[in-house]
Amino acid sequence: MTAVEVVSEKKRKLESGEESRPSKKKAGDDAKRRAVRAAMAQYARIGESALKAVQRAKVVLKRVEEQVEATATAISRLPERAPRESRFESRLAPEVLAGILATAAARPAVAAAKPERKPTREELSLRVDEKGREVDAQGNVIERKVDEQKVEQKKENPYLAHYYEDGGPIDARLTTRKRETKKDRAFAFVKEGHFVKIAEATRAKLQGPKVDEIEEEVAPEPKRLIDSLPRRPEHVASVPGMEWWDEEFLPKEVRTKRLSSVAERVKDQYELCSVENSRFFGLVHHPPTAKPLGLEKKQPETIPFYLTRQDRKRVRRQTRAEREREKQDKIQLGLIPPPEPKFKLSNFMKVLGEQAVANPSKMEQKVMEQVNQRLQHHEMRNAARKLTPQERKEKKRRKLAEDTSHEVRVAVFYVSNLDSAQHRFKLDVNANQLNLTGTVLLCTSPEASFATVVVEGGPKGVRRFVALVTRRIPWADDGDDDDDDDAAALGGGVDASVGATAATTTTTTTIRATARKKKWAALVWSGTVVKRAFTQFKFQECKVASTARRVLETKSVAHYWDMALQHHDEGPPPKGDDDL
Repeated sequence: MTAVEVVSEKKRKLESGEESRPSKKKAGDDAKRRAVRAAMAQYARIGESALKAVQRAKVVLKRVEEQVEATATAISRLPERAPRESRFESRLAPEVLAGILATAAARPAVAAAKPERKPTREELSLRVDEKGREVDAQGNVIERKVDEQKVEQKKENPYLAHYYEDGGPIDARLTTRKRETKKDRAFAFVKEGHFVKIAEATRAKLQGPKVDEIEEEVAPEPKRLIDSLPRRPEHVASVPGMEWWDEEFLPKEVRTKRLSSVAERVKDQYELCSVENSRFFGLVHHPPTAKPLGLEKKQPETIPFYLTRQDRKRVRRQTRAEREREKQDKIQLGLIPPPEPKFKLSNFMKVLGEQAVANPSKMEQKVMEQVNQRLQHHEMRNAARKLTPQERKEKKRRKLAEDTSHEVRVAVFYVSNLDSAQHRFKLDVNANQLNLTGTVLLCTSPEASFATVVVEGGPKGVRRFVALVTRRIPWADDGDDDDDDDAAALGGGVDASVGATAATTTTTTTIRATARKKKWAALVWSGTVVKRAFTQFKFQECKVASTARRVLETKSVAHYWDMALQHHDEGPPPKGDDDL
């Protein structure tokens, strides 16, 4: 009687009432009964699984035997293809071939065998003894080898590795702390030699397999297979390691060795190649590489830290408080005497008390002396902080100084008439104050009677000089006062005739209008160059246009004169566009 039948019979008796359950038992008896019942159910499940595994193993074994028999039968039916069989037998291992032949000899009449009888239901039923072991119908224990192979292994999807088993996603940004248990907090002693074994295994893994192990793993190849390999072509040994067009860049002695020896010709000697070893290198002109100007990396300009009004007040208040603390510390240490009480006309009566009532005039005089002394000290401190004329001039020069090492701004002006000494003075003084260099060419030639002004310097200075020439200097209003004086002198006196006065006035007005039309200035060109062409700002007078051009040609800036001359040929700007 199997365990399943025993359990089912017990259950039937309990339900029918044939076997009455004791009404009063201890809780321990019930627990034991439930444990026995669970164990028997588990043994029943194990038995069913083992029976299924045995049945599957029988089916697989039967299929393997059929395949082996079919293979042996196929081999025995091919007597006319002996050469091919011999080749097949030579490639098979001796043990495999012997097993196949033995199976074929033991079953000569496999094809005529009758199909086996299917086992009945009673034969397939599982029988278990009291110890849970499988037995046959006679009660003999059946010894079977347990199959440890995983038949149905659950495949894991690598794309769902970041999910829990219940389907919830894992956020990698969240970190959780494992809850420590009493077992985790206990001491965990390491056995002797544990880490030594780990180190030896790691070292052996890094070194790789030994030579003896590799030789054992490699199967010996048949001799005829080695002999059947094609021989190495003869032209392979003659393939050079370097091409002939690359050998020209090798040293001369190396080239000689390669020509005389085949072994040297096969070597790869590209590391010895150099352009200087070529015989044609000295015949080619190689100009030196020049670094382009103006491409130097600019240093980032440091922007001064700006403080608002509230920030300046806070800094001043903190500085004053720090200075006052230092003063108090010195007074406490006895380094300086304590200051006198600060008297004012509004508080000396409260401070002095009885002394002020006894002699108020004397106390008032003392208070006024102290007030005057404080005022004098205040004025002296202000005077000490004030800059001297030399320091003020140096500060202004430092403020106007600009860095022109990376780029230089240039401006070229055309001035129709620069006879006024006042205008020449303004140009000279402003150029020197703005740290500008350049020249003023005064050409008195009849065909080119004008002035060319060239200035170069920093962006700020050139921008101010452009504003001076184009807006600030009134070119057309020059000499009005002198013309008025000349007109008064030409008038004679009070007794002069009205007609003569009118004629003189008309002539003066015509001359003044003509002069105003002739006097104007304009910006011809402005741009950036790499370096300065002039070292200072000066005036030069040229009587011929060719001389003026030659002066600028010595500085390699003759095109400045050409642009100004072209502007002179175009004439003054239209009326209303420029009021210069």
